[in-house]
Amino acid sequence: MAMTTATTSKHNVGKARINLVTMNTYLMPGWFARGDCESCVRQDVRAQGIGEMIRSVGADIVTLQEVWGSNTNTLENALGPYHPLEHHASRGGTFIDTVYRYWSGSGGLFVAIKESERIQMIHEFHEQFAFSMTKSGKGIAGVLIK
Repeated sequence: MAMTTATTSKHNVGKARINLVTMNTYLMPGWFARGDCESCVRQDVRAQGIGEMIRSVGADIVTLQEVWGSNTNTLENALGPYHPLEHHASRGGTFIDTVYRYWSGSGGLFVAIKESERIQMIHEFHEQFAFSMTKSGKGIAGVLIK
């Protein structure tokens, strides 16, 4: 998905193109995953494949849902030059990442950006909905770029 935004400056008027990838990943720990689905059980292979696919399309910003801690570090390694927002980064392994994501109220969101001369992150934020009906702590994550 490509999104075009108008940009202006004192000297010129032009358009900047931003490539965005969003996906529901179903990256959840094995004790929650469906056993009858091979890609659900092989979370390491799934995370690696998702990261490689994102790199291959050359997105500027990555927004993933249902990243509950399973193989977050594998996903990050496969993403290569993309940098997850601090609140979304792996803490070292599936158990720790799952506990951290639940405790921090991530809502399963994962946002990463490929910073370049063209795109630079100015600010990031995460807000959990005050009245989330589920135990997963649904919310919103955002990034301000220039």
